[in-house]
Amino acid sequence: MSDAPARRRPRTKSHYREPYNALTTAAVAYFVVLLLLLLVTPRIPAIGEGGWISQLLSFLIVWVLLVGAVVFAARRFGRGSLERDAGLRIHWIDVGIGLLTGLIVRFAAEGVAPAASTQITLDGVVPVPPLPALLVLIVGAGLIAPVVEELFFRGLLQRSVSGLVPGGRAARIIVSVLVSTPLFVLLHLVTAQPGAWMSVAIIVGMGGLLFGVLTAVTRRLGASIAAHVVFNGLGLLFLYAR
Repeated sequence: MSDAPARRRPRTKSHYREPYNALTTAAVAYFVVLLLLLLVTPRIPAIGEGGWISQLLSFLIVWVLLVGAVVFAARRFGRGSLERDAGLRIHWIDVGIGLLTGLIVRFAAEGVAPAASTQITLDGVVPVPPLPALLVLIVGAGLIAPVVEELFFRGLLQRSVSGLVPGGRAARIIVSVLVSTPLFVLLHLVTAQPGAWMSVAIIVGMGGLLFGVLTAVTRRLGASIAAHVVFNGLGLLFLYAR
């Protein structure tokens, strides 16, 4: 048994073997999703009580493309592991971090741009949708969307950008978060009413910055997913519990 100290394998600055190609994959998927949200999903007729089937179809179209891009990039340009490439892992401490930061930032966002301001109505009151549509929103926007969006925006987009930024870790964090957050905001703006764009940009922007920083600091998605679930869940509560 040698007394020589074991050599540590140097930490690479990229989570993907080919960050440029991983970023290209993210860009193509993002562009396709934007086109679908602008040109296709608005043309889906209202199906089901409160349009819940139409909403579900819109969710599925986006989710399949975003998750597909993450899986493809991991297998083709990474190590073939969502845990290692995209950082899809969670520790118990992530739940606490996500709960605390999600609460703080959501209440801060509510003070600047209330959730109700994202929906334009004549009397300022947002009606509660029928139960099937409400369940789709709770499960889709509150639980599934946070996982899908964190996988794509932080696990693929932010991490691939980070691998292309020269310099130290601080520079990679700043640049990758500042690149991923505006794109995250834009994806939400294309489905929002024009009169609510400012409120949506503020709310989603604050959330995106939080999720990006959490991912970069912890080097995994657990805390950002937990914070995203809390952030979206409280948003739905503030929107309809009036």
